Amino acid sequence: ELSSCGPTLRFESRFESGNLRAASRISEYEYDLCLRNDINTQCHTQWFFFRIRGLKQGHSYMFNIVNLRKPGSQFNEGMQPVLFSTKCANRGEPGWRRVGKDVCYFENHLKDAFSIEKKSFLYTLSFTIESNFDPDDHVFLSYCYPFTYTDCARHLKSIVKEKKRADVVQRSTLCHTLCGNPVDLLRITAPSGGEERRKKAIVVTGRVHPGETVASWMMKGFIDFITSESRIAVLLRRLFEFYVVPMLNPDGVINGNHRCSLAGVDLNRQYLHPEQKLHPTIFHTKNMVKDIQKDREVLMVIDLHGHSRKKNIFIYGNALDSAPSNTVTERTFPFMLSRISNVFSFQDCCFKVQKAKESAARVVYWKELGIPYSYTIESSFCSCSTGPMKDVLFTPEHLETLGGRELCEALLDFCNPDSLTVAVRELEIYMSDHADKAGDSDLDEDGQGQREKGSRKKIDKKKKLVGGKKKLVSKKKKEIKII
Repeated sequence: ELSSCGPTLRFESRFESGNLRAASRISEYEYDLCLRNDINTQCHTQWFFFRIRGLKQGHSYMFNIVNLRKPGSQFNEGMQPVLFSTKCANRGEPGWRRVGKDVCYFENHLKDAFSIEKKSFLYTLSFTIESNFDPDDHVFLSYCYPFTYTDCARHLKSIVKEKKRADVVQRSTLCHTLCGNPVDLLRITAPSGGEERRKKAIVVTGRVHPGETVASWMMKGFIDFITSESRIAVLLRRLFEFYVVPMLNPDGVINGNHRCSLAGVDLNRQYLHPEQKLHPTIFHTKNMVKDIQKDREVLMVIDLHGHSRKKNIFIYGNALDSAPSNTVTERTFPFMLSRISNVFSFQDCCFKVQKAKESAARVVYWKELGIPYSYTIESSFCSCSTGPMKDVLFTPEHLETLGGRELCEALLDFCNPDSLTVAVRELEIYMSDHADKAGDSDLDEDGQGQREKGSRKKIDKKKKLVGGKKKLVSKKKKEIKII
């Protein structure tokens, strides 16, 4: 503590989804922060969520999160962290909001001791916030809009308490996690009319990666819309049975992990051979899909994710066997969604299957279980790169709209022969005009890719904006005090 500079800020993250490990005061209004690794791992630091007390009104505070591991980030493309003030919320002001100026993300000089690459360095996210808060205010900072396990449970409870929604929703427990937390399963369809066995099924899952909170906001939008009295929702419930697993990794979410379960593994790489004891949510979800297939066809599986290094919302699919022109393919549904939504980009969709993804959900559901339309929907944490929503930072409302009304509208169009005919024709024209671009995005799924060529050049000095002026700041290794 620098006693001559006045009281030190008080940090706390011992709450649901929090994950700050250490804080070190660098100067009167600057702090270096260190995140906790995912439990039972030595890596996966990206998500952050912590509380601050002691901020003074009228001052600017700089925070440097110094042990991030991804070589690229949308924080260099306009993305900002989010902030919540308890006092502001109690006064009726907006809750979570984007904040931060002089936001930059860069390689620092701290070596990543656990990297398989010999000369691998960590990365720093640096940003400044203007304080208009009282010292006794509880101010929360986060990577993106949080959505905790408690938020999920509260949302599902509110759904089944509404009489009209309760008539079309059955809530049950799919299984329990390693920590004993119940994993929710929703079955959503129209009340029995004797036609259930003729209905096809659609499976929607989300939040296998705890730090991808955007997935839960899309999931919330989907659940709210598909259980509503909208004409589109009513028709879809007559056509399909929906099986929804809103949160595949509750333990990781509760404990503030970014990517892994408490077993220290990426659950989205366990679908080939899930173990009941180590990966119960994946084991039981996969078996649930198999059981559904014994009774009816599963038309589509949708797994909701977030992507930290790309803009837009887009889909990863599978390259099905070549089909003649003028037929429905794996690209048809994503193309239809792109025609409905201003935030969905067909050009960013990818239908290649890399070897490293052979055990991911969308690939296993396709190759092993034979579900042709098996998709991962990826949402940026940032914004769109083109169109009317260009550079507008996503809010929960944007994500709920895409996951809800727009996704459901595309599903209904996908079941309409006339809409399909038009979409197939338009897609064929589009592909002929964009053969060198469409569906060829090769940035790795979930933001986990190879380091960009030349990304580890040593940075002795970094240009940063401080107080609106350019200033050269030497980035030297700083001591991190463990608390």
